[in-house]
Amino acid sequence: MRLGLLLVLTFMVGACVYDYVPPVPEEGEGEVLVINGDILIGQMTEIQIGKMVQVGGESEGNLKVDHVYVEDNAGGRYAGVLTEEIRYLIDTKDADPSREYRLVVEKGSSIYESEWQPVLQAAEIDSLSYSFNDNRDHIHIEVSSHSDDNNRYYKWKARQTWEYHSASNALYFYVPAGGSLDGSPVPVDTVVSYENRVNYYFCWNTGEVSDLLMASTAQMSENRFVRHRLYSMECHEPRTQMVYSVDLYQEAVSEEAWRYYEALKNNSQNVGGLFSPQPSEVKGNIRERSHPERQVIGYVSVTRPSVKRLTIDFETFLFHKLGDWERVAGEIVADRQNWGFYYQHSYLVTYPIMMDESINYNRFEWAFARCVDCRMLGGNKNKPDWWPNDHR
Repeated sequence: MRLGLLLVLTFMVGACVYDYVPPVPEEGEGEVLVINGDILIGQMTEIQIGKMVQVGGESEGNLKVDHVYVEDNAGGRYAGVLTEEIRYLIDTKDADPSREYRLVVEKGSSIYESEWQPVLQAAEIDSLSYSFNDNRDHIHIEVSSHSDDNNRYYKWKARQTWEYHSASNALYFYVPAGGSLDGSPVPVDTVVSYENRVNYYFCWNTGEVSDLLMASTAQMSENRFVRHRLYSMECHEPRTQMVYSVDLYQEAVSEEAWRYYEALKNNSQNVGGLFSPQPSEVKGNIRERSHPERQVIGYVSVTRPSVKRLTIDFETFLFHKLGDWERVAGEIVADRQNWGFYYQHSYLVTYPIMMDESINYNRFEWAFARCVDCRMLGGNKNKPDWWPNDHR
């Protein structure tokens, strides 16, 4: 038997997937827990838990455990609440920045805990800005910041929200025979005008930037970033179609934490290289209480981040270019008897081709559902309260 089985990390580190081969447990040792997230003093803390699994086996990127909470060194405890996305939200908005903190995860008989750490105060963000590449097909998000303190190591979390729309703005919708319309049964196949009803043209989506965002000023003469490029978006994607907003969390991290993420990033980019850092070099700060020698993947920092929002209205200037997902694939359906067939084959009605005064017409354009229902591109109708337009 080989000393270990080839494992992969099927979990998002910093909400992203890296082609990283972490330390391989000896055969029979069982799962290796993966804990992702930092304790954010003054903000909501979000923790995600997964595990390494054998190739070909069942992958579990979001694990439910018994308890997740933050402790402070004065005896305070901040309980985690499980979300629908199987993440744990911990309210640390009012946590005292003068105390030390650690994360605790209880799973079965095992208790995992990070090291006690003081709170590192992040430098204020001076500005968030954007620029374009020479071909104007990519937009770059940039941060400017400066600090007079001695901390030179930074990590960023970018929580995004963007509005987009489907390829076709449906004016009508289909109700099959036996269905219901406004609480009343529908005896025959029917096509109905949306009128004041809200269709599925506008949607909103959210998510964290998938890249591991980190940098250091340790080799610079000043502790300053001037329009430091964080990430980019290309012109054909949904994020750049209408309105895009990002809340950037700038974290101060220790040199040890930064080295951990640097090694992780190098491994993700240089897997298999002769001089690449070996997986065994990537050591986090989380231990299993009763068996501290057991491997746990993750590093939990304690920081009081600075936060700034950037909102870009792409409808006010030319940048976005039509993507394949915006092209309508439709058919003109002339007979009522065919409506059910198209509906069962993932088509939705959009609008009538001709109308008469009696509204008794059967000729409509139908399009693939992905062209009509914006939710099929991953978003939903949950518009943020602060959104800058009145779209529904």
